[in-house]
Amino acid sequence: MKTKTIAIVTASILAGSSLLGYVGTTFAGKQQQPSPQTKQEVKVPNVKVQKPQKPQQEKTYANNAFRNIGDVKLSEQYVIKGEARVFEGNYNYVVKQGNKVIAKGFGTASKGGPEWGTFSQTITVPVNKLNSKQPLTVELFEVDMESGKQVRKVIVDLNGKGKVKQNDAFRGVKVVSANVQVAIKGEAQVHEATYNYAVKQGKNVIAKGFGTASIGAPEWGQVNQTISIPKSKVFGKEPLTLELFEVDMESGKAVNKLVLPIAKEAGAHKEVLKPNKDKVVKNDAFRNMGEVKLSEQYVIKGEGRLFEGNYNYVVKQGNKVIAKGFGTASKGGPEWGTFSQTITVPVSKTAKKQPLTVELFEVDMESGKQVNKVVVDLNGKGKVKQNDAFRGVKVASAKLQAAVKGEARVFEGTYHYAVKQGKTTIAQGYGTATIGAPEWGKLNQTISMDKSKVSGKQPLTLELFEMDMESGKATNKLVLPIR
Repeated sequence: MKTKTIAIVTASILAGSSLLGYVGTTFAGKQQQPSPQTKQEVKVPNVKVQKPQKPQQEKTYANNAFRNIGDVKLSEQYVIKGEARVFEGNYNYVVKQGNKVIAKGFGTASKGGPEWGTFSQTITVPVNKLNSKQPLTVELFEVDMESGKQVRKVIVDLNGKGKVKQNDAFRGVKVVSANVQVAIKGEAQVHEATYNYAVKQGKNVIAKGFGTASIGAPEWGQVNQTISIPKSKVFGKEPLTLELFEVDMESGKAVNKLVLPIAKEAGAHKEVLKPNKDKVVKNDAFRNMGEVKLSEQYVIKGEGRLFEGNYNYVVKQGNKVIAKGFGTASKGGPEWGTFSQTITVPVSKTAKKQPLTVELFEVDMESGKQVNKVVVDLNGKGKVKQNDAFRGVKVASAKLQAAVKGEARVFEGTYHYAVKQGKTTIAQGYGTATIGAPEWGKLNQTISMDKSKVSGKQPLTLELFEMDMESGKATNKLVLPIR
């Protein structure tokens, strides 16, 4: 087939000049250079092209318990109440600082004119839109249907200074509450998903409380916390800070504290550690595979004679607290009830040299101290002593858990796995992605292995692969280290 070259002349207006362009299109073969008869010289005027600027990324803060915590968002929130006699009950408002419009909106009274209806309007203003020199006001008004102009306007000072004048449309208008709102988003890896917070101005605690992430440790849960503080509690120019932390069950002290500045712009912060990023590996069948997370899982069984059946536990390695929680026996005291407690410990939090133990105990209601404590060696060494609260306590099973997340593009969504120590297969099986090829499906696989099957210092690996239907051989194998 012969090749044809088509010259297309396009005209465009650029900076007031005509620009002739040449476009070469080639069919069935390599593109040919235009002949001297068709080629034209085109003079292009000097035009400065402004490159689009990359959007600024928000700073994030992290430590061992919190990560991806964005800048603290600070707002002022006001509630205005009063009565209105307006057409169909509808009114508009504009929040101003001087002549600058900060926010605007509309609301509806409980009744339309000619009756007087009540209204309650909540107005939230981001602090980063304000300056400290001018007063903040809100204008309430109707819009004339014919002219579109604002009519019957009243002006409210949001700092509560001066009395609001009334007119035919508005009366008894006042600011009933003025709060500062602190909002934060991010992730937390905290026991039972519970974290604490404190808002401080210098050393003075302005507000405190606790919040809940979407899931508890060892997973990372989402945090979305909004804290309201009466404006009357905030005074002077001293900056505000937000502290996020856990409370240690034994000592009652704040641990894993993250201190965040509260300001119009993010500033310095304390006790911040950058989390390690997962290394990602892939092939034609698997991608976005994070590092394999290895945990030790123990099941402890026994009997407890406990108030309302409740007990607490702490997992320790030496004096270091690795995990903590609570459980409930089948019966409360004075009866003996049975219990079965599953405890999962991330291997990344443990050291090889010290034994792992779990302490079971009650908490005395009056003193808050630990009582009736028994100590269990999780390696199964030694017999557990019994007391008035616990008896027959033993480690019923000890397993290793390997967990991995990523994406798979496999036939009918099915993949196979094998955990190996050297050439020895410790565990094997198959899993299913959320969707089959040619789409990429989500993969979330947890594999349990008896600890007794793992021996020596030889490292573990996880193999992910497909099985070829004809040959029965493993294909698209991906080998991941287990640390």
